[in-house]
Amino acid sequence: MRREMRGSLGTALLAAAVGLVIGSATAHADRLTKAPIIVPAPSLSSQIKDRLETLSEEVNGHLSEISFDMLSLRYDAGSNTAKVKVDAGDDEALGLSINSHVAFDHGAAKVKAHLDLGIAGRRLSFDLPEIDMVPRSLGGKRYVELQLPLVQGNF
Repeated sequence: MRREMRGSLGTALLAAAVGLVIGSATAHADRLTKAPIIVPAPSLSSQIKDRLETLSEEVNGHLSEISFDMLSLRYDAGSNTAKVKVDAGDDEALGLSINSHVAFDHGAAKVKAHLDLGIAGRRLSFDLPEIDMVPRSLGGKRYVELQLPLVQGNF
């Protein structure tokens, strides 16, 4: 009777051990065959845009600081535009404010500017015509050509 118990007890223990090993093996196999979750890294262009915007904020902070908040420069890499502001003086004596929106396209820049001029409490405000700035070179010297429309109107 003891032998039968030992045999049945041994068989039960062996079956339990085999079950654990088989269960453990299937768990390891599942873990090894499942594809790992890979989070895609941001694209290179996205990383460049983020770094350009960070650089723009840094430059704007330094520019504002050294010009006593008279100059401001902000670049938006998503829309590939920049905003440049020059603000000097006040409207009571003499004030000048130039706000411009610069859009970059195919190596050229289109500049739309708005001018505010304050003299002795009076204020003049007007939009300047759109200027195209195109890089050029002549004889190995590089320069920027400003293209200003002479006649502009809506028909």
